[in-house]
Amino acid sequence: MDLCLKKAQTRLDFRLQRQRVENCRDECHFGLIEEVKMIGEQSAALAAQLKQAEDSQAELITARNELENEIMRKRKTLEIDKVRIQQFRSYYPSATALSGYA
Repeated sequence: MDLCLKKAQTRLDFRLQRQRVENCRDECHFGLIEEVKMIGEQSAALAAQLKQAEDSQAELITARNELENEIMRKRKTLEIDKVRIQQFRSYYPSATALSGYA
């Protein structure tokens, strides 16, 4: 996009450097001015969209990292429950024994 803007600005600059009668403000001159404005506006709009997309990407990466950390904590909790706590539970009476059926 910068190359397009540079090209339009160069063409406009060359028109402004013309001598005497050739240096006039005609349709082509106003068209070049309008083109430079339009390219500048489009460039600014694209830069804003890029910034918004990068911000969204950063938020998504943060959310993904939080979810991965939460999954890791839950897996570790299940591992602790399976390996360490299961042995202690084997010494307690079962649910059926506690309800009076055994």
